[in-house]
Amino acid sequence: MFAVENVQKLFPLLDEIEKDRSCFGRTEKQALYRIAFHKEDFGEVQRILMQAAAPHLTERERGQILSAHGESLPKPPGMEAAQIENYIFQMQHMIYEKEKANRMLEEVLKQSGLEKELDRLTGEAKKRPAGEQNRGTVRNGKAI
Repeated sequence: MFAVENVQKLFPLLDEIEKDRSCFGRTEKQALYRIAFHKEDFGEVQRILMQAAAPHLTERERGQILSAHGESLPKPPGMEAAQIENYIFQMQHMIYEKEKANRMLEEVLKQSGLEKELDRLTGEAKKRPAGEQNRGTVRNGKAI
């Protein structure tokens, strides 16, 4: 079974763990994504993450823990399958980061009072006929 939702749930946990100190490199994160992708029980993924994130561990020990858990996972049948897995992880991470950025932008707009102005401009843009919206970015010498 492939559990994309486990990978999605892993991103905020990693953010929270690494808020104060970075403890996972790219290789370790890839191993965690792969573990989450192949485990059915997210509770097990959380236990592995907490075990590997223990502050007293060295980088080598952290790598050994993740390798031990990774060995029990099914091996990709070829390089193409491994590349597809990595592509899935990258896409999910980009979606997560985009959603996080959108939430941050929304919060900034609320705090600065620009949210209503943005809603008004968006509403005006939706009311314009489609042909008028696609004329370009400059009208009458002024950027719109």
